[in-house]
Amino acid sequence: MLDSLCLNIDTQLPQGHYKVQHTLELNKGVIGVYGCSGQGKTTLLKIIAGLIDVNPDALMWDLHTHSAQSPEVNQAVYQAQTPYLFAHLTVIQNLQLVLRHAMKPSLFAFNDVIKWCAIEDLLEQPIVTLSGGERQRVAFARSLLCGKHLILLDEPFSAIDVNMRQRLLALVLHLQQTTSVRFIMVSHALSELAFICHEIIALSAGKIMQFGAPNLHLQQDNKHCPVSYLSLQQPQYDPQYNLIKWQLSADIDFDINIYSDALNQTDESATSYRWLINSDTITLSYEQQTQSSILNQIPVTVTHIETCEQHVIVELSVAEQQLLVKIAHLAYANLSSEDRFKPGVSMWAQLPLCSLSSNLL
Repeated sequence: MLDSLCLNIDTQLPQGHYKVQHTLELNKGVIGVYGCSGQGKTTLLKIIAGLIDVNPDALMWDLHTHSAQSPEVNQAVYQAQTPYLFAHLTVIQNLQLVLRHAMKPSLFAFNDVIKWCAIEDLLEQPIVTLSGGERQRVAFARSLLCGKHLILLDEPFSAIDVNMRQRLLALVLHLQQTTSVRFIMVSHALSELAFICHEIIALSAGKIMQFGAPNLHLQQDNKHCPVSYLSLQQPQYDPQYNLIKWQLSADIDFDINIYSDALNQTDESATSYRWLINSDTITLSYEQQTQSSILNQIPVTVTHIETCEQHVIVELSVAEQQLLVKIAHLAYANLSSEDRFKPGVSMWAQLPLCSLSSNLL
């Protein structure tokens, strides 16, 4: 196992308008690439994959390992948004083809990959009969089977329904954390990248405009599509109500519980989970709603209030984590009627039931 795996990029295309200089620390987590259409995201992945010719010194690997022999990590597979699959073959024939012709053996068991990508029922179907989302799932399974240590994902799940997309995003994060495979992922959805990425690179006109942790990008973009994520841990299954009770933090003096559904009982090995929350699904009150059907009510502290043209963004702190809440101007007026709604005030946040049935591995 590599102790350190970095890719130093210093490349400029002949056109002159594309210039990227950055170091990708791949062992620290999934790398996300974000930006509007036509800004160079796909170009970056193709450069790393060797599909666009650049100066030989444009890509330099920095490896530090205790082992005497380093794996060939500089071999990457690129998965395009529109999958390149053999239309005259069935799904299983496409997957068997990569197993037969790959230069390296697969890093994962075939049956595991089929299960992870939920394509068991598609194996005998011809590619031409599949929907766009089904083709993307097959393409992702093929990427996992190709034996490469670096998988470059270009809008890989854009045609897949929300529940399955969340499941595959969670799979990417799980494999990054537990195996030697590393991921770089392009997406137009900042919320998806924030869900799984350690670092996000924002590209514009072929140049890196910003890079850093997901919260930096979310704070900059929160006027338009505020999202938050909470780290949950220590799940306990409640068979009486078919729910899972999670702890929000183990470092405080009292419990803050978050309940999730348990339609598929949690894997015993899943001890933590990152929950992505749309900020317009959170409501606020000064008192806990004791006679309510809302299970997830947590004590929070207001840290910042920002008034935008269409709504108000409220930043909250809970157990050293941050929440963003988007509320209407009328709701803001109601909360402010007693002149209590300001930074430093303690409140209660009501959150939706956390849906994990399609996300747990």
